[in-house]
Amino acid sequence: MTDAGSDAPRGVLSQRREFAVIIVLSLLAVSMIAVASATDSYVPLFLAWVPYLGIPLIVARLDRARALASPAPPVGGPVRTSEAAPSSEADEPEDR
Repeated sequence: MTDAGSDAPRGVLSQRREFAVIIVLSLLAVSMIAVASATDSYVPLFLAWVPYLGIPLIVARLDRARALASPAPPVGGPVRTSEAAPSSEADEPEDR
């Protein structure tokens, strides 16, 4: 049962989970080669590419979900750079 009041978006996985999914898919593809060797059959070799196809699909989906979950940068207005830090001395008139 899922919590309907959760603030986290459904499509976003953490970096650690994304890495774990990629590792599992890679191990699944390598295990297909082991199955082909153990059974003396070439059929699992033709199926070994399927998990590798899933990796870019999952990564692209997660990147899209992260982009939708992050707030958009502000549009318009002054752009403050690190070199041009605001100073209170420039705004005040000099006393002579």
